[in-house]
Amino acid sequence: MEALRQGIRKEMYAATQEATEQSFRDLQDNVRLFYGVPEGRYHRMKQLMNSPQLKEISFSGDTATGEIEIDTNSPSYNPSGRTVEEIYSYAEDDTLIGMGGFWQRTEEKIKDNVEDAFGKHFNK
Repeated sequence: MEALRQGIRKEMYAATQEATEQSFRDLQDNVRLFYGVPEGRYHRMKQLMNSPQLKEISFSGDTATGEIEIDTNSPSYNPSGRTVEEIYSYAEDDTLIGMGGFWQRTEEKIKDNVEDAFGKHFNK
């Protein structure tokens, strides 16, 4: 019975890692799309490009977790008296020059990534 449990954990860990890493790549791609819109007069610093983070993939017993995020704690970015969170929120909401919705598109893909990875490892 323990061998079966170990085999299931191994597949669960691998599927979690694959789904998290693919979701991180999706986030990076979606943030890149933000910059696909021409700048106009405003020159972008492209700070958002550096913000996607694969924060953690962890495994412990019967639990496997993965976490990605948009890092809003950049000390090198001072966006004209607004917090980084405010500026990134404007970008996500499509109220800045750029293609918004990068986080929403990523969240929509996460479910697919999880289903694909776990389906592959558990013969769905």
